[in-house]
Amino acid sequence: MRYQVIHETIYSYESPVVLSQQLLHLTPRPLPFQAREAHHIAVEPVPAESSTREDYFGNPVTQIVLAAPHASLTVRAESKVKVEARAAPAAAGPPAARRAASSTTSSLARTMSDWARTTGGSTKECFYPCATVVKHSVQQPGRVRRDRGRPGPGSRPTTRSLT
Repeated sequence: MRYQVIHETIYSYESPVVLSQQLLHLTPRPLPFQAREAHHIAVEPVPAESSTREDYFGNPVTQIVLAAPHASLTVRAESKVKVEARAAPAAAGPPAARRAASSTTSSLARTMSDWARTTGGSTKECFYPCATVVKHSVQQPGRVRRDRGRPGPGSRPTTRSLT
């Protein structure tokens, strides 16, 4: 199948920005089943500097520097990509491996509960009450963001006064 992908991001600032550096992860990565037939990134205002490289994982990255005052920034990427059919992914391992993973999760939950009981510690301070360990791994990143003043998934943004 062939796809035409268009991505556009528009930033509008309350006051002009004098210097802006951006990393753009908008270039489709060539893979054995995916070929990039065409690709173009347009930036307005035109960057003073632009370079491309690959990140640690082999993904294409475009780095731009805007060195003139600007009140808005528009980034538009247009790509044409050909994707070949692939076989469906295999199951997450044999049934015995899935049972072992489930057993490990249950064992970890019991260990945490035993720790709280024997040390007088409370898991309530670290985790949401009555939740499984798997659920904690999803909830904790949101809590960390909230604790730092940034909203996480399912949280409400907060405003802090600096005075």
